[in-house]
Amino acid sequence: MAVKTNWAAGHEVNAADLNQNFKECGPFGAWASKSDNTVYQADTDGFVVAYANDKASGGPAIYTDSSNPPTTIRTKSHTPANADGGGMICPVKRGDYWKTVNCSTVFWMPVGTA
Repeated sequence: MAVKTNWAAGHEVNAADLNQNFKECGPFGAWASKSDNTVYQADTDGFVVAYANDKASGGPAIYTDSSNPPTTIRTKSHTPANADGGGMICPVKRGDYWKTVNCSTVFWMPVGTA
């Protein structure tokens, strides 16, 4: 039997649904190292955190969308010639594909569980 909680006048929330939603979009998971220029599919919502290659040509970028491979640049950093690279963060929706280009270090930070 589901427990219902009144959280506002005229609205009820099913506590079992809240628990499931928290599992699906709850706390951050563990950091995971990933490889540059590799396509991944997100098992959960999450964030890609990437550092640019030092002196990378063309600049670093993160692509993500529902295509495999992803074709939409969501964030890009301009790295002038002979300059050290910078960092980027990009959210990714569960089920979408993502990849980085011209990045020396890439991490995946999941949100919730698969």
